[in-house]
Amino acid sequence: MKEIKILGNCQVGGIAESVSLLVEGVTVHAEFAPRNIAELASVLNQHIEYQGSLIVNDSVRSLIVNNPALQDFDLPDTIYFPTISFAAFHPDIQYAFVEGSVVKNGLGNDWNSRILLWAYLHGQTPQQTQELFNVRTYEKLGYFSEWERSSQKLQNTFQDCNFDYGRWIRSVQREGVFMYGINHPTQFSLSELSIQLAEKLFPQSNVNRSNLIYLTTDHLSHIVWPIYPDIGDRLGLESSYFWRVNQRISDLAEFSELCFQTFDRVNLRNQNITFVPSCSSLEDEVLLAIVDA
Repeated sequence: MKEIKILGNCQVGGIAESVSLLVEGVTVHAEFAPRNIAELASVLNQHIEYQGSLIVNDSVRSLIVNNPALQDFDLPDTIYFPTISFAAFHPDIQYAFVEGSVVKNGLGNDWNSRILLWAYLHGQTPQQTQELFNVRTYEKLGYFSEWERSSQKLQNTFQDCNFDYGRWIRSVQREGVFMYGINHPTQFSLSELSIQLAEKLFPQSNVNRSNLIYLTTDHLSHIVWPIYPDIGDRLGLESSYFWRVNQRISDLAEFSELCFQTFDRVNLRNQNITFVPSCSSLEDEVLLAIVDA
C-alpha cells in the first residue's frame, strides 16, 4: 500500500479521502498547514523527507512564494492544486479580525455578514438592520454581479495550478449550489477536483470514479450560509434567510440579535478591525443612503 501526504486548508480532508478511493492501493493522508512560518517550514521538510516532494494547495503556495524563509520549498516537482473559493452564492460573507483573532458571529462561526457588521458599527439596531437585507442593497453593493468576478478569480487559480477549470465547473454546476460558504465547497465539488489531482499524481493508474460521492465524507457541511432570496431568484436557486452551524438554525431576526450580542461582548465598536476582504467607501455610500432614505 502506497501512502502519500497532502497539505492545505480545511478542504484537504475531503480531497485526501477522495484520492484514496479513486486510486487502488493508495492511501492519502491530509494535514492542515500551520500559519506560523517556522512551523510550516518544519512541516514542509517532513513532507519532503517522507515522500520526496510536496503536494499542497495554493493557499499554502501563497505562503511559500511570499515568505523568503519558505521560498526554497517552491520546487520544480511540487504539485499545487487549487483552493476552491467562490463568493457568488454568498457575496455578503465577510471576515473580521481584531489583534489577529477572528471575530465570531452569533453562532460561533468565523463568517460574518458584511451588512450586519456595517449596521452594528454604525449604530443600527438589529431590527433596523434586518430592513437592509433587500434587493436594493444587494444591487448597490454589487452582489448580483459577483458570479463573473468569482468565476474569473477561480479560473485563474486553476490555470496557475495547471488544472482544467472548464471541466470542473461544468460538472459542479450541474449540481446547482456547490458551495456552503465562500471557501467551503460541497464534497461533490472536492471530489471532482480530486479526480484531476489523482490523474496528475498517478497518470498510469485507472482512476475509478464510480460511486465516489456516496463513499466520501462531507467534512464541511456543518456550517451552511444561506443564499439570500433575491440572490437565489437571480441564480434560479432555492433560497432562505436561515443560518446553520451544526444542529442550530437561526432566522434573520435571531441571527441579527445573536451577532449584535456577540459584538457587544467583545466591545467591537471600540476595536481596530481588519476586514477580509477589505472594505471600501462603497458600503458607507450605499448603506447610509438606504438608512437615510
